[in-house]
Amino acid sequence: MLVIYVNNVKATMEFYEKAFGWLKMVYKDKKDEFGDVDSYGAMMVDGCVINIVNISTVGHELNLPVPGQCPQAFSIGWSPKDKNVKAAFEKALSVGATAVKTPAPTPWSESVAIVSDPNNITIVMIGKEKQEYNKSLQVYYMPPMPNEQK
Repeated sequence: MLVIYVNNVKATMEFYEKAFGWLKMVYKDKKDEFGDVDSYGAMMVDGCVINIVNISTVGHELNLPVPGQCPQAFSIGWSPKDKNVKAAFEKALSVGATAVKTPAPTPWSESVAIVSDPNNITIVMIGKEKQEYNKSLQVYYMPPMPNEQK
């Protein structure tokens, strides 16, 4: 499970929906008994659920750093369905992302680009794998776990 703590859940979810077409599964925004906003949501990204939670919900209890004021701890790797990194990059910029690395080929992919979302979380957009790289990978056999054996 991936949880992203942000200052504005609704704006973050709208950004991901517009920039990348990620599917909004749930969004809740309510005030608790102390009048604090308790908002959270979940988005589906290629079969993976990303939970997005308002930092004020648990941030003080967990001693979490304030979004946008801490070093980048992780990146989200994402591959556009059509593998068109340039179009995905331009679309993300048009709805508020910041360019970190413009689309360019790598030894392992035809194109990779990096943007930073409004919360300073980096999204690495990955295009089609290069065939020669894919052929050079070694595949290792992993035997089934004892409870998976028939």
